[in-house]
Amino acid sequence: MESEFLRLRGSLEGYPDLVRAEIDGLTLEQMAYASQEPPWARWAIDLQVRHIALVTPVWLFLRAEETLRRRGYVFPESGPAVADLVRAGGRHIPPELAPDRRALLAFLRPWADLCCQIMDREGEEGLRSMEFSYYTDPEWVRPGDPKRPVEYHRIAARLHPSGFREDPQRSGLFHLQMEAVLLHIFWNVLAHLRTVQRLKMAQGLAPVLALPREGYLTLPEFYD
Repeated sequence: MESEFLRLRGSLEGYPDLVRAEIDGLTLEQMAYASQEPPWARWAIDLQVRHIALVTPVWLFLRAEETLRRRGYVFPESGPAVADLVRAGGRHIPPELAPDRRALLAFLRPWADLCCQIMDREGEEGLRSMEFSYYTDPEWVRPGDPKRPVEYHRIAARLHPSGFREDPQRSGLFHLQMEAVLLHIFWNVLAHLRTVQRLKMAQGLAPVLALPREGYLTLPEFYD
């Protein structure tokens, strides 16, 4: 039976191909479909994919950079541009960094490869020994988002069996192990891919993939 470690590695290596498969053949009009209600439909498929492209660099470069650099890891060259974008409030890879669908899908690959490099070099025990802390203001609200960022992290802390917990003494401070972070990256990809599927179904289009019901997708609000 395949170990959870190997399964996760395969999932991280393959997530660019999952994204590609789910959006392959969609027209520009279909990629641009969005709706104000329900709230999950406010970002079009194009924006969902541009956000997926942001997930891995945000976690590995913005939040775990110091931890990874100490171990000698080298980041994809897009890291600094992503950092500037996020610090300015951006939540999607913009056309300036990925002008079309092909470039956007290509943007995913080096970050997926970095995930695999970390897993291959560290192994299970090494990943658990890589710890760092991340703070998000509990009162922070993002325009148009029905949840505060800290609420998403608290949901994640309940879903992760270990390695992702909020400090009991300081609200908004989360203590993380790299193993949980890599799993969390994949859960984020799945959640936004499911939203892509829901946006397709709203247009009368059938989903392509049978996504695993894990992480956020175990919760009806992220799946149904």
